[in-house]
Amino acid sequence: MSTLVGKWKEWKMTYPDLGTYTSMLILTGVMIIVMTMLSEQFLTVQNFYNIITQSAYYLVLAVGLTIVLTTSGIDISIGSLTGLCASVMGYMMIHYGFPIWMSLLGGLAVGLLGGLFNGFFITKFKVAPIIVCLGTFTMFRALAFEFTGGHVVFGLPDPIQAFTRVTFAGLPASVWVALLTVVWGVYFLNKTRAGREIAALGGNEKAATLAGINVPKLKYMTYGIMGIMCSLSGLISMARLNVADPQTGTGYEFHVLAAVVLGGTSINGGRGLMIGSFIAIIFLQIANNALYFSGISWFWQRVMIGTIFIVVVAIRTFRAKQDY
Repeated sequence: MSTLVGKWKEWKMTYPDLGTYTSMLILTGVMIIVMTMLSEQFLTVQNFYNIITQSAYYLVLAVGLTIVLTTSGIDISIGSLTGLCASVMGYMMIHYGFPIWMSLLGGLAVGLLGGLFNGFFITKFKVAPIIVCLGTFTMFRALAFEFTGGHVVFGLPDPIQAFTRVTFAGLPASVWVALLTVVWGVYFLNKTRAGREIAALGGNEKAATLAGINVPKLKYMTYGIMGIMCSLSGLISMARLNVADPQTGTGYEFHVLAAVVLGGTSINGGRGLMIGSFIAIIFLQIANNALYFSGISWFWQRVMIGTIFIVVVAIRTFRAKQDY
């Protein structure tokens, strides 16, 4: 027994995030076991197919938000920007007759500009990220409704619908795109110079500046990446629902924020765990699915996510004070 404890301590020293990943995997495993005993419909291929498919648009947002939180920033406008990007892409295709590729580029441009808009006020005018993104949270959603006249766009082209229907190795193309985005996020945050500078920026902005890091450029890049992830999430959501709805993305920001924090990324910056965010997104989707099979309403699912977020932040704040 003492040998196992010693090995665990050695592994934790070598891999400091091992404890976070292990606890999340154990929680997920326990939930799967319990729900399998309670419902015969839970442990089926179709149900898990639905869970991973529904996770795709959250996963790409989690990649961007993990990077943003690592800089000690925050972005609660991501759901609204996702809806704006989806609306622009759908309206360009159906009502203006643009080719699919041009419509997708239009949505990508909107996402990038939306992210850079946030970055501009945060960087240039030193406005707190929460204040800027609280404003754009409302503004982007209003623009989505204004652009579409409040109407839902139906009749999307077949290639868009195929994005979530055509499968490779049993998984839809949209899921593969989300998984590749996560892989890119892991590499970017842990293996590139920009990723290391982002962690340094989140740890101590003044020290990062003195070390020669171009802080303004890094912040623009971070929020620009977040905007691109919003456009990709908008595409996946639009393809899955087969409509471009200005209300797309409603509530995404709080779901993704809860998952990223639950996955071990510090809300105070300096520490971003991309794999933890991935595991936490899957965990929350399984939890939502379990609550659905238990007959618990969507509103109580929101209560659960909010409670998890508050409890996790409270525990980590308490531990940080103890360490201090």
